[in-house]
Amino acid sequence: HKQELNAHLLGSKVGSLKEYLVSLDARRQGNRAAITALRKNPPQNGNVWMAAGDMFIRFSESESKKVMTQDTNTIEKEIDSTRAELKEVMEQIHSMYGVDESSFSKLQGMSSSEVQSVLGQAASDD
Repeated sequence: HKQELNAHLLGSKVGSLKEYLVSLDARRQGNRAAITALRKNPPQNGNVWMAAGDMFIRFSESESKKVMTQDTNTIEKEIDSTRAELKEVMEQIHSMYGVDESSFSKLQGMSSSEVQSVLGQAASDD
């Protein structure tokens, strides 16, 4: 019963971590979309309103891009640490059930720049 309970708790943690990754990715994509929108359609007066929690704050265009870029960098670090935690939890689950991880335990996620590099190479191969 104890092993089943631990497996259930770990499985629940896997679900929570995956949901958190999805929410982080949505924030990251929102920042990217906002930066792109500012680049394509700069504000007439040079200022933009940004949501910060429950408030809206007026920033210059350059300052807003800087804030969003910093937030994106923080999000990407959090995504990396959450993926590492997810991997550890999955390793615990696998060890509980005697799954041989030698074939996939050394795999690591790709950074966004690595993905872009691969996608760029794939496009040039066509």
